[in-house]
Amino acid sequence: MNLFNNPVVGNKFFARERELNFLHRKVEDLKNGYRHNVAVLGKGLIGKSSLLLHFLSGLDTADVVPVYLDLSTLSFAGFVDQFIGMLLHYNYKDIENETSADLQSLINLASSDLPGTCKKIKIIYSHMKTANKERAVFQELLDLPPCFSKESGKFCLIVFDNFSKLTDYKLGEPFSILGEKIMLQKMSLYILSDRPYINLRNILSQQLSLLFGKFQMFDLEPFSPHESLAFIDSRVKDVKLSAELKDFLVYFSGGEPFYLDILTESISIKAGEKKLLVVTQKDLSRFIYECIYARFASVNQYFSRIVEKFSGNGYLKEPIKILNAVIRKNKIAAIIEDSKCSKAGIHKLLEKFIMQNMVIKNGPLYAIEDEVFKMWLRLKEIEAIPQLKLDQRAHTEKFVNEIRQLIETFEKEQQRSIDNKILNLIAAFDNEKVTVGKAAHILPVFKHIHTEYTTSQDALLSGHGTKLWIFSIFKKMAEEDDILNFIDYYKKLKHRVARKVLIILNGITPEAKLLAMKEHIWIWSSDRLNSLLNLYRKARIGTQRNAPFLKAKGEV
Repeated sequence: MNLFNNPVVGNKFFARERELNFLHRKVEDLKNGYRHNVAVLGKGLIGKSSLLLHFLSGLDTADVVPVYLDLSTLSFAGFVDQFIGMLLHYNYKDIENETSADLQSLINLASSDLPGTCKKIKIIYSHMKTANKERAVFQELLDLPPCFSKESGKFCLIVFDNFSKLTDYKLGEPFSILGEKIMLQKMSLYILSDRPYINLRNILSQQLSLLFGKFQMFDLEPFSPHESLAFIDSRVKDVKLSAELKDFLVYFSGGEPFYLDILTESISIKAGEKKLLVVTQKDLSRFIYECIYARFASVNQYFSRIVEKFSGNGYLKEPIKILNAVIRKNKIAAIIEDSKCSKAGIHKLLEKFIMQNMVIKNGPLYAIEDEVFKMWLRLKEIEAIPQLKLDQRAHTEKFVNEIRQLIETFEKEQQRSIDNKILNLIAAFDNEKVTVGKAAHILPVFKHIHTEYTTSQDALLSGHGTKLWIFSIFKKMAEEDDILNFIDYYKKLKHRVARKVLIILNGITPEAKLLAMKEHIWIWSSDRLNSLLNLYRKARIGTQRNAPFLKAKGEV
């Protein structure tokens, strides 16, 4: 079994209620004559396939026929067979002894009540026998759902997982063809899913006719800190794990369901084997090493395969050096100096890393967001140092201690005040033009940064340079009165305020958000804040329990 192609459905599926409800509403809209096709975007291992398959498994309607295709695993011939086979299989799935029928048996079964559909299928397979007919086959195949719907009276739900793989087939312009066909199919709902490659949104908005095809895109995000903690509690029941170590797991995993799953499974199994009642920091460090970084651990092998794609003859040294330089430095000149690799080679590899979402580039800044991957890169760098030729036990202990140091550093950072972290972040701005949310803005140099006002619940910082920025930090849920107080504060200032920023760490009410938007106040969620902290090489903010704020005025 491939650990990385094993979607989670049924009782093991966790959270995602909002996304599931959204997809179910799209099906109801389809049946009511309001079709909105969907694109689900999200990085690898975020759970896109799990979401889609769990959604389909809970689809209890006789008048909607689902067709799910994972294009990453299919040849073009397999794509055609699976498309036709699943369409017919789910149409006849309630007929006794037919659920296991082969494709030809299903076609024979359909010949009496779906003659037009069967005629179309015969045309498709006749084209398949002719060389260089893939484009014609694809066009005919996409005409199959409306033909089937006309004869059966049923709706079609077509799911293309990893849909960018259509470019691997000899189809010419597959997305233009798909976009043209989608516009005409009123009884078919298309759900497309893939990683957010750089040009993918352009494909969705241009070649797939976002407007006329009525597509709706949503990004599948990691679990929230609250969901991540709930996940840990649901999986680790028979052994005590301190709040601090749970918070570390949330931070380390980044809320990624895949990482949380293998980490909690490892904790439960290994703690059970050792008959532990309490998992200590040292225990957790060893468990993490064994389930992720040990030589034969699946994640270790997975990362190795990814990086090997970018190295000549499987030689990992240069990619590892460049990626570790990205961890330490955020601008290209510093990355080149740190890695000591050729400038041309670095630019070429960084472009490839960005295309694969291994590295992010925001304006002039580079970063890696995945903490699990960062630690793997760090351990690979240590492993490559010649003087560390240790026996296996000493080798393992060295790496376990590296992980333990990471936990200790995280716990120390958790004790630092949040507004102090934010103060240090905005002190690092250096006129870079970066994207925060959906808009790109220049983050100016501030000569002075003041803590203007602080309570036990919020803090107020101001940055002075050629322009004045005001940052209002809310640890609690931000409400309408809070925004009104913030507006009243900055309107009384003698100097013109160039930018007002709300930093929201624990949510904002709809009324407060609307008011802030009307006043042209930026809203930085904890996710956006953490992305900026990562870009500027500052420690990210972890799970918010009772994190402290500064108790006195200060300045940087």
